[in-house]
Amino acid sequence: MKGRTRSYVIIAIIILVIFFSLKTLNDYREKNLVDVIRYHPEDYQSLGFTNDRGNVSSDQVYEWWSDDKESADELIEFLRQYRVKKIKYEKFEERLTKEESFEFAFRHSNANPVTGMVMENVIHMYNEGYYEVVNGPVDMEWIEEYSETQEQE
Repeated sequence: MKGRTRSYVIIAIIILVIFFSLKTLNDYREKNLVDVIRYHPEDYQSLGFTNDRGNVSSDQVYEWWSDDKESADELIEFLRQYRVKKIKYEKFEERLTKEESFEFAFRHSNANPVTGMVMENVIHMYNEGYYEVVNGPVDMEWIEEYSETQEQE
């Protein structure tokens, strides 16, 4: 009986090691940025966006908000071209510079909000982790034009 119990314990440990190894490999593999963002178009509510923190007053969180799904779809379509790979905070911090950045928040009716900060070469998805842009840099000129267009609407 003891031998059988020990076999079950060993098998369970091996299964757990394999499971967590595969999970870690999956987490750190290269993937599309949109897969990391987890945007849900079917229950989209609003998009908050900030391109320049200096333009955000103390009573606001983002420069502008939009409940127009087309605004969100346009941003997602742009971000779809980028591939990312998860990195540890220490590597994110090394790559962190005073380069331009933008922040966004997608709100959904049936899912948690998705928020993140994107720079040219690194991304911080709040509550998800840190990523480097593999095929970057992110086109910040497009982002600036996008933000200006959306703000005027």
